[in-house]
Amino acid sequence: MNRRLALTAIATLVVTAAAPAVAATTSTAAPVQKQIGVASFNTWPNLTVTQARSDAKTISSRAGVDIIGWQEAEKLGPIYRTGPGRATSGGRVYSGNLDHGRWSTFVPSGAANAVPVSWRSDQFTLESTTVHLMHGGIAHKFPNRYVVRVRLHDKATGLSVAILNTHLNSSIDANGHPKDNVNTRRAVEHIAKLRDLVTRSTAKVVFVTGDFNIDATDDARVRDARFPVRQLGPVATSAWMRYPGDSKPTHGDRRIDYVWLKNASKTHAAFVDSFTVTGLKSDHNALVTKFRVHG
Repeated sequence: MNRRLALTAIATLVVTAAAPAVAATTSTAAPVQKQIGVASFNTWPNLTVTQARSDAKTISSRAGVDIIGWQEAEKLGPIYRTGPGRATSGGRVYSGNLDHGRWSTFVPSGAANAVPVSWRSDQFTLESTTVHLMHGGIAHKFPNRYVVRVRLHDKATGLSVAILNTHLNSSIDANGHPKDNVNTRRAVEHIAKLRDLVTRSTAKVVFVTGDFNIDATDDARVRDARFPVRQLGPVATSAWMRYPGDSKPTHGDRRIDYVWLKNASKTHAAFVDSFTVTGLKSDHNALVTKFRVHG
């Protein structure tokens, strides 16, 4: 073999040997990780629009808050919407007003508009919306109750993220023991149906937000079979269960506002922190829980 052919053969061997190393390098990219902050906030419809807008600005402009489940928001449309919106299943999606228009909000039709859901438009795109009736109302006692489900696509991780937002009847909890009244009987039905919705959700990450009107500390102590710890605990973990007593109460001296993570979602999500936002004009404080998620 002459010198030129020998050099050509050696070069070919070097290129061939190096090729697999290039392929191995490009196939081991680490999964994307990020934090998602989820807030549950009862806005209290007795506020004026100006007062409610002030509270909404406080929550929506807070660094690290990406999703908000609202309760008692039926009178407060001007807070989170502008223009005619876009029709979707069960209601309309609006953009504008929250933190300089960086948010979108699903506002359900009819009485379910009391429990809308908002999300940061730069973080998520909407996949679907659904409104589920939990039970009918009784005049002068309680309204129809709903679970509003919003399913989002997280742009950074590619994960499907579902938020189930709701509000249970009041006057159902006596220091962790269910009261003997129709409010409680319907609320027990509500919790069982919510558990079923969480179980059946196919999203990779599932959050639940809501005003449950049941004190989390008392529920953890009593553990009644009809209440959240025993009913939802097998399928989801609340911030109060993960961080018992860490956050300040959300209504008077009671911890009744919740953020939950579906247990099956822990493959892709983990609790990072939970805290209560105080100093608001509403009669509730907001609960914010942060999660680390990865694709």
